[in-house]
Amino acid sequence: MNKIIFIAMFLLALAGQAQAQGPGRTAVIHLADGTQLKCVILSYSDSKFHIDVNGEERTVDIASVSKVAFGEAVGEHVRGPLDPPGAHDPAAAPAGLERTDVDRRGIEELSRSPAPRLVIWTLWSMTGGLQDADRAAKVEEEIQPRLKTARAEGKVREEKNLRLSLVILKMIQQQRASAKELLDALKKDYPDDPVLRNLTMEQLAKNIARWHGFEPDRFPRRPPRERPGLPREGPPPPPEPRS
Repeated sequence: MNKIIFIAMFLLALAGQAQAQGPGRTAVIHLADGTQLKCVILSYSDSKFHIDVNGEERTVDIASVSKVAFGEAVGEHVRGPLDPPGAHDPAAAPAGLERTDVDRRGIEELSRSPAPRLVIWTLWSMTGGLQDADRAAKVEEEIQPRLKTARAEGKVREEKNLRLSLVILKMIQQQRASAKELLDALKKDYPDDPVLRNLTMEQLAKNIARWHGFEPDRFPRRPPRERPGLPREGPPPPPEPRS
């Protein structure tokens, strides 16, 4: 017990130092089970480290930590789950998605996106870089019936994605009061969601502003993965010659 208390006090002091020197500090967290997490430590509270691992926010309970190796303080902003991919991280750009693809798939892509960054990427493609209010209003109209169906069928991920989309669409249309009402209701319904828990209107506005300058052409398009046992897509074979 004394060892745990000592470790807790030691890590708390280091985390406080990291917060004082910048908004985040690179670190390697060694867990008791032998796992190592290379991350950026954002804060420490409630006996937990709040960290960023490759753009995804996570929490680590101090009871599971054996030691922490701190690195340097980083930037004015630690890239979060709603930010556009960074220039240093081309893998963060969704593979195989081009603007025309997303426009064609539309609401279906929003519904099944596994990560918030892909939700906002899809909206970026459908609303002129998150800046066309008229297109945002049309997308909102398309979302409403799909959201109603998702609620009735209990599809949690789809419901969260579409409700978050509505918040962003209201922001694009400069309807900030409506956006805040939708965001507050969404956070109330999903209090344990790591993205929604820390999301505020001010942070969302900053996220959207960062996406305004996003240039997907900077990222090389990755070739589609071939699935074992499935034929590779391509043009149909030529017809058999007539006998």
